[in-house]
Amino acid sequence: MSRIPRRLGARYILRSFAALAGALVLVAAAHAQSGATGAVSGRVIDEGTGFGVSWTEVTVVETGAVATTDLAGAYVLSDLPVGTYTLSVIKEGYQAANITDLSISAGETLRLDIPLAAMGSDVVKMEAFTVSADVVQSSDIGLLVARQKAATISDAIGSDQFSRLGAGDAAEALSKVTGASVVDGKYVLIRGLGDRYSNTLMNGVSVPSADPDKRAVQMDQFPTDIIESVVTTKSFTPDQPGAFSGGSVNLKTKSFPDHFFFTASIASGGNSNVYDEQILASQGNMGRVPDGLPETFPNRVSAEIQADLFGNFEPAEQLDAATKLFTTPFYPYERRGQPTTSLSVAAGNSFEFGDQGLFGITGSFNKSRSYSHYDDGVIGRFTGTPDNVVLRYLLTSDADLLSFDPTLAPAGTPQFGVTSSTISDAQGGLIKLAVRPTIDHEVSLDLVYNESVDDTVKRGVGEEVFNYGGAIYEIYDLLRTERSVASAQLQGKSLFMGLGETEIEWRLSQSESTQDQPDYRTLNALYDLDGNPVNATGVQPDRYFRELTEEATEGGIDITVPLHFGGYESRLKFGGMASSNERDYDEQRFQYFRSARTRDAVEAFPGAVGIIDRDANGVTFGNTISRQQEPNKYIGEQDISAVYAMLDYQISERWRSVFGARYESTEIVTTPVEVPGLTPKTGIVDDDNFLPAINFVWAQTKRMNWRAAYGRTIARPTYKELSDIRYADVFTGDVYLGNADLELTVIDNFDLRWEWFPGKGETVAVSAFYKDMSQPIEVLYQPAVGSIQPQNVEKGTVYGIEFEFRRDLSFLGEAFRRWSLGGNLTFIESEVTIPEAEMSILRAYDPNAADKRELLGQSPYVFNADINYSREESGTSATLSYNVVGERLDLVVFGPMPDVYEQPAPDLNFVLSQRLGTRWKLKLSAKNLLDSDKEKLIGLPDRDLIYSRYQSGRSFSLSLSYLFE
Repeated sequence: MSRIPRRLGARYILRSFAALAGALVLVAAAHAQSGATGAVSGRVIDEGTGFGVSWTEVTVVETGAVATTDLAGAYVLSDLPVGTYTLSVIKEGYQAANITDLSISAGETLRLDIPLAAMGSDVVKMEAFTVSADVVQSSDIGLLVARQKAATISDAIGSDQFSRLGAGDAAEALSKVTGASVVDGKYVLIRGLGDRYSNTLMNGVSVPSADPDKRAVQMDQFPTDIIESVVTTKSFTPDQPGAFSGGSVNLKTKSFPDHFFFTASIASGGNSNVYDEQILASQGNMGRVPDGLPETFPNRVSAEIQADLFGNFEPAEQLDAATKLFTTPFYPYERRGQPTTSLSVAAGNSFEFGDQGLFGITGSFNKSRSYSHYDDGVIGRFTGTPDNVVLRYLLTSDADLLSFDPTLAPAGTPQFGVTSSTISDAQGGLIKLAVRPTIDHEVSLDLVYNESVDDTVKRGVGEEVFNYGGAIYEIYDLLRTERSVASAQLQGKSLFMGLGETEIEWRLSQSESTQDQPDYRTLNALYDLDGNPVNATGVQPDRYFRELTEEATEGGIDITVPLHFGGYESRLKFGGMASSNERDYDEQRFQYFRSARTRDAVEAFPGAVGIIDRDANGVTFGNTISRQQEPNKYIGEQDISAVYAMLDYQISERWRSVFGARYESTEIVTTPVEVPGLTPKTGIVDDDNFLPAINFVWAQTKRMNWRAAYGRTIARPTYKELSDIRYADVFTGDVYLGNADLELTVIDNFDLRWEWFPGKGETVAVSAFYKDMSQPIEVLYQPAVGSIQPQNVEKGTVYGIEFEFRRDLSFLGEAFRRWSLGGNLTFIESEVTIPEAEMSILRAYDPNAADKRELLGQSPYVFNADINYSREESGTSATLSYNVVGERLDLVVFGPMPDVYEQPAPDLNFVLSQRLGTRWKLKLSAKNLLDSDKEKLIGLPDRDLIYSRYQSGRSFSLSLSYLFE
């Protein structure tokens, strides 16, 4: 497979970030020339359809200054002297509008979205509609239209809400969306469905994940400073990628900043588990496989024989040299935890050129270091039946669960249970360049680069009961994970007035994501209560070097043609896309001949290595290393192409229908690298899918809608799932097995929603949904051998109901006018048909065992609530938010033992921000205040077995930000 040189795209993007600093100096210099003036900007919107109205003249009556709206209906009127003005808004085919009492302040840009009513319905008068600017602003038309006039069932959060909700990144913003939950502060799940059933777009283009083993994108990498809006779509239309069911998240970045802005923020904080605690840290990392290693290592026994019997020392010397190339020690050290720190900068401006030309630049950069730590965690693995539980091994400090008293352990034995420490570094940024040579044409380039490094040391002390009951089991993982994602997106949009205002949008993107795990070390030991060694097999320490590179190219085009039926404007939209994706995964594994056999040997491991004694009669080896051959290398290729057509048909003033179909072709091939004695199977998915969709909208009133939708979508297996490979997790004893026979999932989605927008930023909505899945993918766990493997089941269903509200509490009286309350609650039911192979085992143990169970990863409920206090005149804002997700199936257990369920972990967060003067803001954040247990359990009739448990600690941070505009 041809490959682009590693990190080539990343280098170009890093150079672009270096050039950004110089560009921002020019931006600041240009802004410094402006005097005591202000500006007004926004969009002109068709109040019936929600589309932007291009080629609309927005005139300042008092000065004669004119701005013409662009393709999105956006306009900017800058350099307006302080004062009060009237705007005249004129567009052929629409009722003219006059906006009065528009107050302009020095150094500020007023956001004003203006709705226009189209002629031909009940609007027949030619005189201009006149309204005060305060009334237009209070309607919050921009945010309302994004959702109220959307063709699909969706939820929108705009830039105006980010500050009020205290959202600093896209993940925090999405945590307020109905049916959404945020996992680990970065991964967003919609309607309780797993990450397989969601996708993330930026400006309509797929975003590569910084974690190539997940479909979910790390949403905390996108600061809200550069985001115009976040729209979560829950019903399918043919112009969207077909691979989603829970939801599709589209991040729209700012194309042309309304005015110059520069913002910088610095933050520091800590975690209650880290503060004043000793955490574990690695003594180093080799970074890559040592140079000079032979492809095949000499066999240790053969090398001894060659030296002892034949006087041939060459194999022994080769083995000695190879072993001594691995120099980094295994045993970690303890260090004091440090505060979390972060820095972020964002800036942008627009420049006019020629008669209609506009150039915009926006950039952001962020860098952070954080620490996480917990001890007294628990990991347990079990087999057998509910009546006869067999404990395989248990890492815990609970003396009642161990077969010996842990206080009798030898001197120097670490704390029993699981201890885990992670030091994380992240940095990245975004540059967006946009050019509009004329109002009819616009081109933009987005460059995104993010990288992160997680150094994790995990220690477990307990008992390996199944084979070595009564012995102390001590195990270590030292894992460094380096991730990066680089993306370049080139997009264009053109309006052809001579072709009936036909609009053409095109896009090209190139991305690269990497995940390296260099020198991942595992170490384990067994010794008795006297510190004496316990003879054991299969626990030799390993060193892994894993390297993954994924490259993707995507292109697409969308053509929109306005049509007129019965006096209403409709739109025909058609187009296509093609994407090509390649992944190269490489793993090299090296194993030591001898494991640690005593408590002291653990800390000194690997001890003396290579040849430790030599004479004319032979050699004596200490510890040596060998290269392991396993089929854990693979190449993955994915090609997706699609064509579609859809009609957005305005049936009448109140009725609207969007219908059409998408034809999407998927080809995925995973080819493992063969090793001697093994011939792994090639994984292939080759499917063509016809994906119809229809959406109906009935506008009962201007602020109330009824929606109904049907759409067929798909969910694809990941490369890792489709590859015939074997990953061993030494720490847990689990072995992940790929499945080359997986098929993609086809989903029929039905949705119904009633929504009401009573006032500014206020929403009341009730939604119902039903999903019929064919061949959903689940993960099957076989406890007897500890294997985990994905599988298709025949069918599954998911259905539920959502409630959402956001209400200003001023109706309760003057004392509550600064308060607002919001929340959403989703109830979900799901079931899948249990395969016959599982049923035969279940029925052998329990003849009445049910033949259905919940869908893997599906939560029965999701609840979000927040209460906000906002005092605009003093710049004070406070938000208390709560989130909880119901118990969800984490692993399907093969056999009579109950399945593994992830338990609810209620989350309570508080954010307080205070403006200091006109440009500074102080923000206090307190997260995970309840510090709930993160646990997975196996529920027996009389007790719960702990599969895993830990507490992540409470986090606090204080940030200071500066805004110049």
